[in-house]
Amino acid sequence: SCITITVAEDDVSPIDIASVDASSPSGDLSSISNDVSSSSDVSTTTNDVSVSGGDESEAEIEQQQEQFEDSSGDLELGYQQEEENADVWRTLESEIETFISQNKYADYQAQMLREMLHYRHPYLIVTPDKSNEYTLPLSHAQQQHQHQQPEPQEVDDSLENKLKHALIAYSEDAWNVLFSPYATSAAAKVSKQDRKLIGNAERFVYGELLFPSIAQVLWGSHISLPENATFYDLGSGSGRGVFAAALCHNFGRVVGIELLEGLFNMSVAVAQRYEEIIRPHLKDSRHEVMIELRNGSVLEEDWSDGDLVFANSTCFDLALWEEIAKLAERMRSGTYFVSVTKTLPSQVFQIVYSKRYRFSWGAGTIHIHKKL
Repeated sequence: SCITITVAEDDVSPIDIASVDASSPSGDLSSISNDVSSSSDVSTTTNDVSVSGGDESEAEIEQQQEQFEDSSGDLELGYQQEEENADVWRTLESEIETFISQNKYADYQAQMLREMLHYRHPYLIVTPDKSNEYTLPLSHAQQQHQHQQPEPQEVDDSLENKLKHALIAYSEDAWNVLFSPYATSAAAKVSKQDRKLIGNAERFVYGELLFPSIAQVLWGSHISLPENATFYDLGSGSGRGVFAAALCHNFGRVVGIELLEGLFNMSVAVAQRYEEIIRPHLKDSRHEVMIELRNGSVLEEDWSDGDLVFANSTCFDLALWEEIAKLAERMRSGTYFVSVTKTLPSQVFQIVYSKRYRFSWGAGTIHIHKKL
C-alpha cells in the first residue's frame, strides 16, 4: 500500500512518496508511541512544489511519546497488574462476542474490539462518550425545513453505544498523535497566507471538522457503504478529514483535493508521518487503505467515482457551490454527498439526515445527501 501525491500541473505524474510492507504489521494502536522514532528528512520537489516531512527532532518525538502515554493512561501498568476484575472482563468479552456474532459490527470494528479486549484497554470500562460535546440539536427552523422531529436528548447507556464511543476514542488517540505537530491554528495561518496570494479568499476560509463528529457521521445508520469504498474530501486542507476517514472506516481509498499549496504540502508531511508511525500498527483492513492527495481544484479534478464525498462547504460562495452541485450529479445512484451548512441545489439528491456538529470554529449543520 502507498500514498500517491499529485500536483496541479497537467504534465506532472503522480509521485509515490512512501510504501509500506503490509504483510507483517506489528503492535497495536495503544503502543504507537513506543515505536515512534526519528527519521531522516524526506523532501520531494516537482515543478516548484516542495514537500517535506519527518523533520521532527528526537527530543520532540520523545515529548510526543510522553504526551500520548499520559493521555492514554498508564496502560502498561494496567496490563501487568493482577486481574482483580477478571470476572468483569470475561463478562464483557462474552457480550462483545455476542454482538459480533449478531453482525452488529463490521469486520474491522470487531478486530478493533478484540484488540482492545486483549490489551484490557480502559476505554472499554470507562467510556469517553462525547456525543453531547460534539453534537447539537437542529434549530426549530431547520427541523421544519428538513421535516424532522426534534431528537430526544436522553443519554444512551446501552453497551452497544458505549462500545461505539470506545472505538471512536481509540481511533481518535491515533489521530491526535498523527496531528500533534500540526495544530489547527498553524494550518489556519498557512491557509490565510495562501489565500492572500490567489484572491477571492472568502470561499476558502479554513475550518476543521472534529474527529468524533466525522466518526459519528461515518458510523451512523444513515450511511451504508460497500466494501473498499472510496472517500473524497473536497478542500481537504491539512488532511484531517482524509486521515479521520482512514482511521475510523475501512475505506479502500481516501482522497483529498486541496487547491492551496501550503495546506497541500502540510497534508503531505502528515501523510509521511502516517506511514511511519500509524499504518504499521493497524492490524485490520484499515491497514490496506490507499491514500491519495491531490493539489488542484475540485472543479477540475474528477471525483465522480466517490462512494462518499465530503465538502466543508460553509464558506463556499453560490457560484462555486452550484458548480460543485452540477459535478456531484455525475456520481452513481446510491452514493452519498455530505456537506456542511449548505444543501446541494440539485433535484437528484435526497437529504436523508441533518444534524448540528461542533467544528474548530463553532457549530455547523452536516447534511447527508443520497443520490437518487
